[in-house]
Amino acid sequence: MNCNFVLRVKSPISSFNFKKGLYMKRVLIALGFTFVAMSSQAAVVFNFSGFTVQTNAFNDILSEEAGAVYEFGTLSADAGDVITFTNLINDVEAGFNNFFVNDMQVFSNKQGDNNSFSFTVLNSGVLDFQFVSQGGFIDSNGSQNIAVISNVVNFNGDFLLLLDDSFVTHMDFDDHAIGVSTVSAVPVPAALPLLASTLGVFGIMRRRNKTTVGND
Repeated sequence: MNCNFVLRVKSPISSFNFKKGLYMKRVLIALGFTFVAMSSQAAVVFNFSGFTVQTNAFNDILSEEAGAVYEFGTLSADAGDVITFTNLINDVEAGFNNFFVNDMQVFSNKQGDNNSFSFTVLNSGVLDFQFVSQGGFIDSNGSQNIAVISNVVNFNGDFLLLLDDSFVTHMDFDDHAIGVSTVSAVPVPAALPLLASTLGVFGIMRRRNKTTVGND
């Protein structure tokens, strides 16, 4: 009877390379979570006032029929958050000239579609902005003439601010639209330990690999 035996020899180098690749993959995943935690924390918060309104006319901006229900409240942010306001007037339907006013920028509902500006929040709290209508009426953050819309399909941002300048007679909330996009940075003292611990684990793994190869 003939018996054929195949001798399989495990190469220390190939084993080391496999382990090294596996450890590197884990380290890269950990680093990815670290940088995600550093750069993608929730930023602006919508504080719902408990007040809603049902529109009585077609909304040209969202293409919604009368009867849509919108919410009201304030937008607030923490110090260090980066806020971007974007002027969205392509589908605005308004007879009045309206203006969105922030400390550093003014947007018109008649020109400058997609114009935007960004700034860093200096003090935590309610964001400072107003809509000023042609008649001199001022609606500040939290006004019941400013609907706050989230999860908008055609807008790659966090919120839409929709102004209604008709003062109850024709509530369609499509007289001026501002997009709000946010990025929140994790404070450095909170992010650095996470990154340092990840790099420390990587160093331990490398030392173990060298010891294992030397003993084989």
